[in-house]
Amino acid sequence: MNSRNQFGFKKLIVPGIVMLAFWILAIVGWQSSGYIQPLILFGYIGTSLGVGLGLYATLPNSLACPSGRLANSSRLMPKFGGWALFKWQRSRDF
Repeated sequence: MNSRNQFGFKKLIVPGIVMLAFWILAIVGWQSSGYIQPLILFGYIGTSLGVGLGLYATLPNSLACPSGRLANSSRLMPKFGGWALFKWQRSRDF
């Protein structure tokens, strides 16, 4: 096995910190407001981000291709966003 593809727990530090930060925000929001909604929302976001970033960090180098995905989404989103804004403006004009 190549040394670049070995699993290390150092790769999971950032996803763990992100997940922990959102869970702390969720607990503080829940305790300060008394409502359960911040706990559910921020806990869900934190868990999703932590798991997603952790899985991406543990991908082998041959499967991790951030430049291709970023380039595809950066070309697609302005076109879709412009279309959505145009449709929204047209629906508001009477």
